[in-house]
Amino acid sequence: MTDGSETNYCPVFVFGVARSGTNLLARLVGADPTVALALDALLPLFKAWRNAIVAQIPDRLETRLPADAAFQDCYFAADGFTLLEATLEADAGRQLALTPALAEAVRARAALESPKLAEAFRNWSGNSAGNLIADAIRLAGASAEHAASGRIRTVCIKEVWTADFIPALARAFPQARFLLIHRDPRAVAASLIALSRRDESQAAHLVSYLRHWRKQVALAQHFATRSDLSHRVLSIRYEDLLADPRGTIADLGAFTGLLDLQSSPTAGSSAVWRSNSSFIAVSGEIDPEAAERWRSWLDPDVVATIDYHCAPEMRLLHYLPDRPSDSVGRLTDPIRKTVVAAGEAPGTWRSDSGDPVADLNWEQHRWALLSGSEADRETVRRCFLFERTLKAARKAQSDAMPLETRSAV
Repeated sequence: MTDGSETNYCPVFVFGVARSGTNLLARLVGADPTVALALDALLPLFKAWRNAIVAQIPDRLETRLPADAAFQDCYFAADGFTLLEATLEADAGRQLALTPALAEAVRARAALESPKLAEAFRNWSGNSAGNLIADAIRLAGASAEHAASGRIRTVCIKEVWTADFIPALARAFPQARFLLIHRDPRAVAASLIALSRRDESQAAHLVSYLRHWRKQVALAQHFATRSDLSHRVLSIRYEDLLADPRGTIADLGAFTGLLDLQSSPTAGSSAVWRSNSSFIAVSGEIDPEAAERWRSWLDPDVVATIDYHCAPEMRLLHYLPDRPSDSVGRLTDPIRKTVVAAGEAPGTWRSDSGDPVADLNWEQHRWALLSGSEADRETVRRCFLFERTLKAARKAQSDAMPLETRSAV
């Protein structure tokens, strides 16, 4: 590990877009009695690490990113891929100060899930991202409810929005394993909207959510092609988890080496479980209907907007757009109105440009590229982040088209 980031526990990291099942997946891992959980505590650290990365590349950035800015989806902006590439190449051993404000922010987030872990963070120390994460792992393992048994061997760290840190974490923690969970973006949006109606503080910008969703798909594709990461990153579809919990648990056990997972409880059999639905409160149960509830709940214009923004990446995960292949990329007035309305009420955060007209022009450019238009490497990166994502999306679209229309593309 870099910079002396040593820990006696094997780390398992769970990443995903919020409302995609990250909590459920982490608790599946945590059902193993040798695992301690640290849920959502380190987001302020990842943001501080992001800010340190930005500070290291000022000559490559055209615009200044405020320290309190949301995590960026990296689409369209001139600096987008520059920031993404710098994050992918980051060194966890570079100095990062543990300020009182950072320590307090981490304790406050930890307290939402575990007051005991929050108290343990009073002894948190380190002078780099790697050191700080290693010490967080140590504290999580030592403060777990069953730590006294001496059985804790693994610490599961779960965060959202931060999958682009996986390569840096993999270099810092050679024994770590990484789980990426994906969920149909229409179900993610339905969950977000339902939650925000109950709690306005949870509201967020729909389009930014969608752009982060497709960013994670692009990252997963990228990691799968890297020889240093392909065997250490496992992508899981939320829908597959709901359809076959025991089979998914077996896969998780084989991937992480947590063999006790294979005898872990399934729906309704343990206090470990919490409802995975924003719509109903079912204590201790996995809600299998969560996979398809969006179909009867989301407004059709919102569905069309989601398909318009995400269909190329949706197909890569075998999520079928609602509209036919030859019309899903058509920008309609209802989609424009939905995007404008989302921009006028963005909630607590957003990562788009703030200019819906400009961003929709870029979205149209994405669809033109998908249809075969030529572009330079920078433009492809602005629209799809990775050239291989565009190539894979083109193939997936061609495969989805009726035979009689393929020759026209």
